[in-house]
Amino acid sequence: MAALRRRQQNQARYRAALEARGLKHSPYPLMDATINRETARRYRAAMEDFLDWTDDERVTSDAALDMLLVEYFHERFADGYGKSSAEHLLYAWAHYMPEVRGMLPRAAQCVRGWNKLVPVNSHPPLTWDLGIAIGVRLAGIGKKRHGIAVILAFDALLRVGELCALRREDVVDGGVGRLGRDNDGRVVLRLRKTKTGTEKSVEVLDPSAIALLRDVVSRTAPGERLFPFSTANFRAALKDACASLGLSERYVPHSMAKLLAIAFIFV
Repeated sequence: MAALRRRQQNQARYRAALEARGLKHSPYPLMDATINRETARRYRAAMEDFLDWTDDERVTSDAALDMLLVEYFHERFADGYGKSSAEHLLYAWAHYMPEVRGMLPRAAQCVRGWNKLVPVNSHPPLTWDLGIAIGVRLAGIGKKRHGIAVILAFDALLRVGELCALRREDVVDGGVGRLGRDNDGRVVLRLRKTKTGTEKSVEVLDPSAIALLRDVVSRTAPGERLFPFSTANFRAALKDACASLGLSERYVPHSMAKLLAIAFIFV
């Protein structure tokens, strides 16, 4: 009976973990747990589209799968699909069947060719002055936290996911003694999860960004997010602000970090 109870407790914990990671409906949750939620979703979608297209056609060798992918990629290209669908499918095969990694040279060649024919549309960097203008515009239309988020993301080189995940407790403020006597003026952000790993940190350097951040913290309840909106909502707000200021529609949240990242290279 004790063993049964432990198993039931484990099942409840596993269900909660799958729900938290968005893997409740994944056919291979243990494999998908090794990549982030959005990547797992894209891989599954790419595989489902491909398997629907094959109509249960049997593949008996790596070479046959390689040629089938070549045919599929050319059809998708002719039909006007985005090249990311081909990239996701190729990576999905390597994820779900690691033994085929390096065994699909023609399919990989197609992806490289697609990238050469349709180069990446790079987003331009955003200057500090334009960032301030966008922040002020957002604050002026009642989206003060969105505006402060723009300034903070620019100063701290934050990705939009990192920005929107920040909670009140993630702000370590030397001004209230949390960094020790020798660090009274410093403010550090705890980044629980980033593209390069977990439990990272970054310092907020600009005095105006620090003042705005402290204002947000003072108006945020314990345990709550500093910027309680989705990444999609933030992107849309930034796009609307750019449009109202007559700025390029190519500016995205990544543009804010891009200029500082470029500048750091030459420091």
